[in-house]
Amino acid sequence: MPPNGLPDLPTPPGEPRARSVWMQVRGFLDFVVNDGSEELAAMTPASKRRILADILSDAAEHLMGLDPVLGVRRRLVNYVALAASDEVLAKTPEEAKFAGVTGTLRLRLPELAARNTRLREFFGSSAAKFESVDQMADLLRARGIMFNLWARAYNVARIELGDFDRDKRRDWFAPYRVAQEVLCEFSYRRDLGMASNLGPETGENGAPLEFMAYAEFEKAVLEGHREPRLVWEAQWESDLGRPCPMKGVEL
Repeated sequence: MPPNGLPDLPTPPGEPRARSVWMQVRGFLDFVVNDGSEELAAMTPASKRRILADILSDAAEHLMGLDPVLGVRRRLVNYVALAASDEVLAKTPEEAKFAGVTGTLRLRLPELAARNTRLREFFGSSAAKFESVDQMADLLRARGIMFNLWARAYNVARIELGDFDRDKRRDWFAPYRVAQEVLCEFSYRRDLGMASNLGPETGENGAPLEFMAYAEFEKAVLEGHREPRLVWEAQWESDLGRPCPMKGVEL
């Protein structure tokens, strides 16, 4: 650790391609944590340095793997899912802009915190200590911002690796985020005994067909398809007999 008490940042990978991608990720992170319009800019220098060190160390490891594109995809989908699980609870109806994401779950946060293990651990043993659901939502939004920083960093790596499409009607990252929010909302609603946010058709296992269709998106990404969004949209239409709601939509 340097004399000022701040943690050292990891050294970039030695392999040229990995090094180039890593440097772009570092440049992005340096900008985000110091840009006054970003909420992360208010953190202490020590906290910023620690977060950068964690992300850059993790990125170096996955960029040096046998298949860096797939390695980056795995980390990206992981952090998108974590961010979505918090963000879908913090959204207001005005912030919910896609069918299946309603922005109404935040009003049920005290009840949900008592039922959902992950939320109960995050909020502590008693949700009654919070003055309002807005206070609970703000805490979730703050954690979501941190998970989202990891996702954004890995999205930079994805783009630098060429794993993207300039046509936003074909690129997979933005619709994958929405799909994860829809799936998270479904799960929370099920915990609360609320009406489903998905269509009424069910499969042989009793699960909504749309739930299974949305879940296929991650499979398409992790199977390594060059254009996972198009693969997923085609699978949706084959399974449900109608076009995917995100087909051709610029998100």
